[in-house]
Amino acid sequence: MTELFPEPLRHELTRSQMDRILLWCVEKRASDIVFCPGDPVWMEQDGVWRRVTDAGLTPSETERIVNETTMQASRAGYVRSGRSTDYAYQTRVPESRGVWQRFRVNATSTSKGIYIVMRALPRAIPTLGDMEGISDSLRRALYPASGLVCVSGVMGSGKSTLLAAVIRTGLSGAAAGRQVLTLEDPIEFDFTGVGASQREAPIAQSQIHTDVPDWPSGVRSMTRRKGEIVMVGECRDRETLSALLSCAEQGVTVYTTLHAQDVPQTVTRMVDAFPWEERAQAASVLRANLRLIVHQRLVPRVRTEEDVRAGVPGRVALREYLAFGEDERQYLYTVPLQDLIPAVRRLVTGRGHSLLADAREKYREGSISRPVLAAIEQEQARSGDGV
Repeated sequence: MTELFPEPLRHELTRSQMDRILLWCVEKRASDIVFCPGDPVWMEQDGVWRRVTDAGLTPSETERIVNETTMQASRAGYVRSGRSTDYAYQTRVPESRGVWQRFRVNATSTSKGIYIVMRALPRAIPTLGDMEGISDSLRRALYPASGLVCVSGVMGSGKSTLLAAVIRTGLSGAAAGRQVLTLEDPIEFDFTGVGASQREAPIAQSQIHTDVPDWPSGVRSMTRRKGEIVMVGECRDRETLSALLSCAEQGVTVYTTLHAQDVPQTVTRMVDAFPWEERAQAASVLRANLRLIVHQRLVPRVRTEEDVRAGVPGRVALREYLAFGEDERQYLYTVPLQDLIPAVRRLVTGRGHSLLADAREKYREGSISRPVLAAIEQEQARSGDGV
């Protein structure tokens, strides 16, 4: 039987009760919480959707949630006009001094009314030491002196969390003494709590539409502000990618994320962002400046009842990665544009760490089941990686 939120849902839903629902869901290890008119509140727990309440929400309640969590009385009207909005929301954790729970929020208009999804963020900024499966070779590759590092995956695969851990760990390690600038929509992990005694250079975060008008101009401003390490929350279009590559060419270490299914597709997604007549030149610049691509996905974990009671996460990260050293870049210069995907795939298999290899390691460790491994083997066989 599904465990529900222990309070009856009161209409109209107040912000206070909404906060209690959110914190209850976080305690249940929810990754996302959804508020949709005509439906109960839902949460995604270890990749499975579960009901949180019996009663459904009304359209006026989700509008009220948007207005109150953005602190803008007309924001719901803005969303109803067809303009999706992204923002961050936080609520104080009761009986915990100075502890806040942050959420990344998207509100979108639907035929039912305003649909809201809130992604729960870790209360503390993670470090690489907090994350499973970060090998020594990957850790070293995550901190190049300059160039582009891209983390790819589908929505909800932990890309932003991994980059936050890279930045947080680097502040007192491989990136110490270099100014860090971030550009996000919205700001997910707040680095203001990392005091000057914990780092050796400034760090500043900017939010799209609040601090800068758009992604491309925000990226271009980073070199003018002497950004030595820049993190851009998402590489969305040609203009942003061009600005990122320009930063990398100036000796900046650039981190970003991209939606893609594996490392080879990540490369082609970046090249294909450009018009056909510009792709050869874009590929050349990309080859010169790429330093690392990490593809990450979350799959179900094998857990015992004791693991569940101990709060062991229900999903485990699989990672495919390829570091682009001088040899890899020189090799790719000889590859025609139409052969880029198979060439990168060969590099991943021969010189990187493939998703299939990582899945097999996790299976041998007992972290994933045989059916999960079999699904990945079938997928990779279709793409040409199966062995």
